[in-house]
Amino acid sequence: FPLFAVVGGLACLGLAIFQGVSVPSAGIVASIWLGGGVGLYLFLFARRARVRDAAAEGYDPNLMIMRGRSPLVLVPIANPSHASAMVGVANALAPPLVGRVVLLNVVVAERDEEGIETGHEAALDSAQRVLGASLAASMKRGLYPEALTTIGPEPWYEISRVARARQCESLLLGLSDLSKPAAGSRLEALMSEVDCDVVVLRGLGDWRLKHVRRVLVPIGGRGGHDELRARLLGSARRMGNREITYMRVLPAWASDLAVAKARENLSALAYEETGTHCEVRIERSDEVYETVVGLARESDLVILGMRRISRRHKVIGEIALRIARGTDCGLILISKRG
Repeated sequence: FPLFAVVGGLACLGLAIFQGVSVPSAGIVASIWLGGGVGLYLFLFARRARVRDAAAEGYDPNLMIMRGRSPLVLVPIANPSHASAMVGVANALAPPLVGRVVLLNVVVAERDEEGIETGHEAALDSAQRVLGASLAASMKRGLYPEALTTIGPEPWYEISRVARARQCESLLLGLSDLSKPAAGSRLEALMSEVDCDVVVLRGLGDWRLKHVRRVLVPIGGRGGHDELRARLLGSARRMGNREITYMRVLPAWASDLAVAKARENLSALAYEETGTHCEVRIERSDEVYETVVGLARESDLVILGMRRISRRHKVIGEIALRIARGTDCGLILISKRG
């Protein structure tokens, strides 16, 4: 292997081409059937297959090993107290012994009135303390990430540069306060700059992914986050039993038929992403924010997708910001690449 498989495949391909040339009508019929099959797969089954595949990889990291994949997750660290929670989520995206987790600490030297950089020693000492404390906190909980320190003019620019240079599969950011307009706007700019999945974690206090039991997944429609969400949920299930609830809010005037159809579609989506039967809730309400927040307060973790205006324009969304402001549970915002 793979010599015999390659030779056999080439022989079959050569025989098919020969038969298609020798008997043109047979070649035309075969091409039509093959084209129809490819079209059906692309339009009906491709997305579902990718989602189920991502869920399977999250639940069983050995699939990544057999496929030769080694995902790299970049985790910028500024606050050592958040390091263990961040690394825990990063290890869900890139399981140990399969992927790599890199902690990034950016050193920014101050400039004097003449524009000359100063304070290198203080900045380096601070970076060393932050990185050392972050590694110590991670190792204390059995997590062993790599560490990287860079020097740049501005932290957000440096994060974007390193993510592109390292060709990261995922970028994990930690924000304790999403209510600040400056943080939200800069985060949206960063999401639009990088060509990788972006995951934003808001974990307050001693929140840890391994302690999560109740997960809420609000769905607003058929977005483009299914694969990333499936991989994350698969990893969470691998760490232990989780009570996963998918929910969707319909207008208060929605008919019983619309509710039944929405429940059927949401149940299918939940099964695709988790590989198991989850609780599905369809709520009728004209107050989407209040309804979601009410259920979020009963959960340990809420997973939300961020809006995509275009390939280079992604935003957090007002609903996600309002949920972040109105809850204190763990919150993960996801933005799919592309």
